[in-house]
Amino acid sequence: MIAVCFLLVTASALALLGLAGCENSNATENRGPIATSSTSATPGSSESPAGNSAPAVHAKNLTIAFVDSMPPYEMAEDINEVDDPYLPGARPGIQIDLVKAAFEGSGYTFTAIFQSHNRVILNLSDPHGWLDAGLILAVNEPGIYYSNLLNAFHNVAVTRKSSGLVFKDFADIRGHTVAAWQGASIQLGSEFYNKLVKDNPNYYECPDQKSQYQMFVQHHVEVLILDKEIFKWWDERNPKREPVVFHSVFKKANNVYIGFRDPKVRDIFNAGLARIRRTGEWDRIFKKYGVESPPPEPAASANQSP
Repeated sequence: MIAVCFLLVTASALALLGLAGCENSNATENRGPIATSSTSATPGSSESPAGNSAPAVHAKNLTIAFVDSMPPYEMAEDINEVDDPYLPGARPGIQIDLVKAAFEGSGYTFTAIFQSHNRVILNLSDPHGWLDAGLILAVNEPGIYYSNLLNAFHNVAVTRKSSGLVFKDFADIRGHTVAAWQGASIQLGSEFYNKLVKDNPNYYECPDQKSQYQMFVQHHVEVLILDKEIFKWWDERNPKREPVVFHSVFKKANNVYIGFRDPKVRDIFNAGLARIRRTGEWDRIFKKYGVESPPPEPAASANQSP
């Protein structure tokens, strides 16, 4: 992995600019446990999940890390609050719903906690780490057992329409102030890093995507890099929102998986994912949040390492 300091100003200077919290650091702390989800089967059941051919293992309550402030995919802040008027009924988000549905009938329960992507990678890569699983992008870290495709992020560059900016490539964005999420410089590939991030003092990474959005609406940055649905979620709830332009500078989606410490639990989870695709529950979960579900990955490209 690339180790580099992306931000050439101090935290105190950021605070003066109103950019506190958005820097290149492990600023996102463990926020959980915030939500507990459970399956309907009895923990410890020796039977495999309903409709599953995966081998049964001794069931238990798993600790699974998700990413904070990333609605409609994960809504840590909304779980114990009043109903969102735009989406009646307290719901923990698409990805948590998918995990819960995939484990249904398996005998497994899980507690959802919320961390940065970087912390999830470090914990799962550590033989002594305490996480059982976590949301993860396809970074091919050794020692982590990846599930089949859970979701896909469709990242865009966002600007205010009034700026008149037009971007066709990452290099076009350089020279403008930019906010992405913590770890984006590694997760979005070498072209993104070389053309936009490297030696760029105007590039910031925020510990969560709510902070990103706030930087943008407060006019601290000109450009946001994030998933289109996440931006829309925050923006539709902002009565002072401004017209924006989405720039399609990314050539492909960022696939999302659940990384597991135990390959047997991963196999049970994969069987559950296959089941909810067959039954239509997969599509119903995405539709509930007004988001189009991604197609399944071709078998040859599914990330099953190691």
